[in-house]
Amino acid sequence: MAVDNELILFEIGYLTPKNSFLKTKNIIGLHLNNLEDTVNIHDICLINLGKIGEWIGYGGGPLVVPKTEDNRSPNVIFVKYNNTKPYAYNIHCLYKLINNESNTLLMPHINKHIDAAKFIEIYSGKDEFKILRLNGNDMVI
Repeated sequence: MAVDNELILFEIGYLTPKNSFLKTKNIIGLHLNNLEDTVNIHDICLINLGKIGEWIGYGGGPLVVPKTEDNRSPNVIFVKYNNTKPYAYNIHCLYKLINNESNTLLMPHINKHIDAAKFIEIYSGKDEFKILRLNGNDMVI
């Protein structure tokens, strides 16, 4: 409920939320970065291997999992193409889609290749919310 541009949040299970996007700081981060309309944030897809925001196998162990199986917020990248709603991906799973011969990356939801350098710049960065903004000029193929 919002009153006069005031955002009121109710957090349930604040000690150990199963999904990192249920934490207050990430809910606010999604809002501040205009990512609350992310298309696949509640879906499971072949690239992410599980739901965005969750650690695959949570509660079943082991304590350390490969980053490709950890879809919590530090391992997620949001991709915005022109004015469409963003998509979220496990950044390490998306990294595996780089074609090293052509140095391009296939963006699954738009089925187009981009120069991998733009992705790698964000992949290497330390931003809390990783956002890859694309437009028609970024398409290679």
